[in-house]
Parts: sequence; structure tokens; C-alpha cells
Amino acid sequence: MFLSVVLLSVFTTFAQEPDFYYSSPSEGSEFINPEQVILLKTHLKIVSINSSLFDFKNDQINIPVNIRIEGEHTLFITPENYLDRDKEYKLILKEGAIEFAKKRSDFFVLNFHTEEKDNMGLIVDFYRKGRQFDVSELQAADQLNKDYKYEREQNDNNYPDMFPLPEIINRNSPDPRPLFINMTPIWTQNYKPYIMILDTYGMPLYFKQINAIDLKILPDGNLAYCNFDMLNPMANYYLTVDHQFTTIDTVKMGNGYYIDGHDLILLSNEHYLTMAYDPQVVDMSEVVPGGQTDAVVTGLILQEVDTDQNVYWQWSSWDHYEITDASDAVDLTSDDIDYVHGNAFEFDLDSNILLSARHMDEITKINYETGDIIWRMGVKAKNNQFMFSDTVGWSHQHDIRVLPNGNMTVYDNGNLHKPFPFSQAVEYQIDQQNLTAEKVWSYKQDTNVFAFATGSNRRISENRALIGWGLGSWPLLVSEVSLDGEKHFDMLGPDSVFIYRAIKYNWDHNVFTFNKDTLDFGIYEGYTPVARTFKVANQMNDTIRITSSYNHLNDYWLVTQLPVVIAPGEEVNIIVNFQPQGTGEFLDVLTLNYDNADTTIRIARQIVLTGHTPTGVNEYQNDKISVYPNPVTDRLSLHMEFKGEKIIRVYDITGKQILDERTKEHNINISTNNLRPGVYTGFISSGDGLATFRFVKR
Repeated sequence: MFLSVVLLSVFTTFAQEPDFYYSSPSEGSEFINPEQVILLKTHLKIVSINSSLFDFKNDQINIPVNIRIEGEHTLFITPENYLDRDKEYKLILKEGAIEFAKKRSDFFVLNFHTEEKDNMGLIVDFYRKGRQFDVSELQAADQLNKDYKYEREQNDNNYPDMFPLPEIINRNSPDPRPLFINMTPIWTQNYKPYIMILDTYGMPLYFKQINAIDLKILPDGNLAYCNFDMLNPMANYYLTVDHQFTTIDTVKMGNGYYIDGHDLILLSNEHYLTMAYDPQVVDMSEVVPGGQTDAVVTGLILQEVDTDQNVYWQWSSWDHYEITDASDAVDLTSDDIDYVHGNAFEFDLDSNILLSARHMDEITKINYETGDIIWRMGVKAKNNQFMFSDTVGWSHQHDIRVLPNGNMTVYDNGNLHKPFPFSQAVEYQIDQQNLTAEKVWSYKQDTNVFAFATGSNRRISENRALIGWGLGSWPLLVSEVSLDGEKHFDMLGPDSVFIYRAIKYNWDHNVFTFNKDTLDFGIYEGYTPVARTFKVANQMNDTIRITSSYNHLNDYWLVTQLPVVIAPGEEVNIIVNFQPQGTGEFLDVLTLNYDNADTTIRIARQIVLTGHTPTGVNEYQNDKISVYPNPVTDRLSLHMEFKGEKIIRVYDITGKQILDERTKEHNINISTNNLRPGVYTGFISSGDGLATFRFVKR
């Protein structure tokens, strides 16, 4: 009996949960910044501490610290001065240093080593070299991506000089929500960088000239983007703004790290999940044969941080990855090694983190409590633990995301695909218990578009995906497709201008508002223009100026002379005329622009314009017309049962007339060789009726 009691006591002692389930730094961490604040987390309730039982030492010299309890389960231990570089530090909590609700703390020790030297210059070099992409990859992209031709010319929408105007083609019932992108020039002086919010025609609802990436809407409804200058990374920060573009938060990282603009997540506690690159000098001769003795190796840091730069969770690749985990495409004998290159993170449905490690071709799942790795996945990843249904997988990927059903989407840049690189959007059904991954959907362009960096793959509805093709895919930048492969639009841009991600949201500003969403002109039965009025109200505390306008159809035009100045809290009337030049329905969108003085910022709002011509008993008899083939690639055949002379008019999606023909024949052929791909509307009128038709040009 005595032996049983002793064994039970020993078992209980060893089975007891340690006082702290998480520490930052981790035990034995290297390359720690001098600004590090020590973080300890416990599941036990902290009642009080005895600071005299806390020792923090460097070479047996006690270092004074400040200790703070937060939320009954977290300790922040802050040295009174920054730590020295290249030193071993030890934190000791003697037995009873902490009084928990049901026990006193056990003896605890934490060791870590600080970085050898200030790596600020290494960070600058890291980003500078990031602009110097492999020439062979650029050439491969250029050879593959020239099936599209960017032909957009500046229209009369008062765009500033050097504005990289997007072009929307293949427009076919796109998702109506605005498109959020950045357009950033690289290797060209012909354009300036902008963040943009676009309507489905590619018209800006907002733009700002700025070096920035990762434009997005946060769960609280605010807009966020990263002020991102690759030549001055120490000055980078995320900015969050409200619906009047007023700054709410400026987000940076703590513990001496400089934030990177690849991703940001707003957490439910109003903290942010962020990331930073961490270049350090490593003797690679001890890691691989032929390694450089003073190679610069870049690690990855993840942080949960508040807007005061307090760090509540930190994860370091140095603690959890080996440098040799890098893809074989990473030269470990080089003097510059970026072995992880994290570029996206996402919370899985169980609230743990999925991390995209591009240079490992790996998706890693990380326990968000402890920081431990749960699993590692990727067909080409050296540490893959999953059985895949396909042998291609992804390589050098971006934009890991989780769908509501638990499936995972990835944008596969495809740098390492053989025999030639190609980019694609992919979706996998993941069984995390049995560690299997089944590819259930993928999309790539028939012309094998290749973007060697950046890009995104977002599910914008149950049956649609939005693909941002990334760096090197120009002129093709964005595509919206149904999961069955139907195209809804492509967005083109000029050469050497790339996007980081493409996302759609329901979001609107509150700078100025209209008193109605639609201006309905009803049935037009006269011979003179019909006028309608709506009100524009200034919701700001500053005066605004409506500087310009744009609409697509010549059948509508703005009567009110611009600019219009609106004082704070005031409203003005805007008058629009309607006089149709043809017959049928006339659907248009009027955009009013508020530009700042130097035209570097535009804020716009739109109102729908509707009107139509009268219809009679015999009008719009679509049963009297047949159109084939539809979709059409060459010649369109029309068969009409109307008597007498017939007038045929065809309009493109913007309302521009591209055909006006008279005939007495019942059958005619129309050449579509000079038409761009898209949807076209036709009207046929005769003495005994009207008919409408639509066709799609491939």
C-alpha cells in the first residue's frame, strides 16, 4: 500500500501542469533584440507577486526590472534599460515568487541570448535586395503573359498625371461590390503608386497616391493599409482609418521589430496580429558544406501587439524551424539567405494560426497558446506531413485562407512548377485528423499566366473566386471567375505596375452622401431633355469641393456646373438631364469626384441613372428574332420575322453605339472581328414592333 501511494504521488507530480504554458522569449532563444520585454502566461490565477524572488541576470549581475500583472494570467517583465547585445540572460523565479489562487509558484528559469549586433542595416539591405528579382523569373513571366493587351487611354474623368488607370475587360455580371487593390510601379518611372477602391467598370471610388500595400477592411469596418517603403522599412506602419478616412490607429511592432506589410489581422480584443522579418548574421559553415561564415540569414517574427506596442504573444522562426527546411531553390551557400519568407497568416476554425512560409513551400499550423507547431504541409515542403491527392501542390505560394467549411485556399505562384512555371488559384479539402489534403478546385488561365511574387486567391461568394495575379503578370492583374470556370471580368494594367492583393468588400465612406441611390427618369416621351435633381450633403467638418464627374452614356449629362463647393453640414442640388438617342432601357452610373488640392486623393460617390423609351403592344417581341451562335467568335447571324425595313442598333456595355444598320432582309450576318470580348445589347425596330437581343463576344 505504501509503495502504491508513493507511486501515485510521483505520477501526480510529473503530470502536474507547469506554472507557465508560454514564455517570450522561449527557453534557449537566440537573436533576441535588446528591446525585448519578457512575457509569461499561466492558466492559473495570479493573486500577488514577491518581486524580491525575481532575479534577472547577465554574467551573474542582477538587472533591475519592472513587473506588471495583466488580466490575472499574464506577467510583463520589463528591464529598466535595454539589454546588451551578444549576451546570455537568465530569468529566475524562486519558489513562491508568485502567489496563485490555489498554490505558490514552483522554481522557474528562462535562458536566452541577444543578437550579436544591431541589424538595422541588414533590414534595409533585405528590402533593397527584395526589389532585385531574379531576371530569369521576370523573363519567364513576360513570355507567358502577353496574350492580353492593355489599351486603356485616359478618359475625361480628370485623372492626375502618371495615374496607372485600370482597364476592365470581359465584363460579365461581376460581383457588384467594390474592388480594393494597390497599383505599384516597379522598374518604371511612368507611373506613381496608388491604393484604390474601384467599381465594376474600373472607375475609382477612392484613390490615394502613396507607397502602400495590403489594402483591406477590418472586422470593425475600418479601412487599413500598410505604409510600405522598401527603401526605408524602419518607417513602415499600418494605418487604420474610419469611414471619413480619419486616422484611428497606427500599428507598429514591439520588442524592437519593424513591421512588414504582408499581412495584418485585427483580433477580437482590439489587438493586431503582425509580422516582421529578422535578418541575423549566421555562420552557415556550421550548417551546410560550403556555407559562408558570415551569411545574413533572415528569420520571421509573428506578434500580437496593441497600438502602444505592447507584445502579448511572439513567435520566432528561429525557435521552430531549421534553416535547412528551406526549399532546394534557396541557395544555403549564399551570403544572403531568406529561408522562411512568411507572407500570409490566417486563423483556422479552431483559432490556431496558419502561416504561409513561401521559401519552404509550406503551410504551417501553429498553436496560438503555446507557439508549438501542430503540423506542416506542402507537396514540395521538406517537412510535409500530409498525403496529397495531387503531385503538383503549390510552390512559393501566397495568401493562405480558410473557408467556412474548413477548406483551405492558396494562391500558388508556381515558381518551381515543371516544365515551366505557371500561377493558379487552388482549394484543398483538409482532413487534419488523418493528415490528408484533397484538391477540390483550381483555376489557371488558358494562356498560363505566371506571376513570380505576390498575388491572392479570395472566395467572394459560395460560387465565385477573385484572383489577384501578382507581380509579373502584367497586363493581367485581376480576374473574377465562377468555380465552374465562367469569367466575370479581367482587369488589366500597364507593364511594370503590379498589385499585391485583390479583395472585394461591402464598404462605403461617409465624407459626402446623396439623398437617394437611384435617379429615375421614367418613360421618355418627349423631344427635349428631361431633368432630375438629387442632393449632395457634406458630412465632414471641413468644406469639400465636387471637382469632376463621369458617366458612361451620352444619353445622360450633368447640368450643374462644377466645381461645387459644399460647406460643413450643408447640402446642394445636382441636376442631371436625360435625352435618349435610341430605344430601350438606359442604365448608367454617375460618379461625382471630390479631389484634394494636389489631386493625390480622390473620394467619389455614385448614383444609378435609369430611364427608358415607351413600349407598345407589339414592342420588344423577342420571339420574332433569333441570334446564333451565342457566344460568338467571328460572325453573328440574325434572323428577324418583322416586315418591311428594319433598323438594327448594337451597343456595348458602356452604352456606346457600335452598329447602326438598315435592311429589308430577314437574315443578316454581322462581323464581330473588331469587337472586344464582352456583352453587347442590340435593338431591332420596324413598322410593326421592336425587339431586343444580347450576345457575348468571346
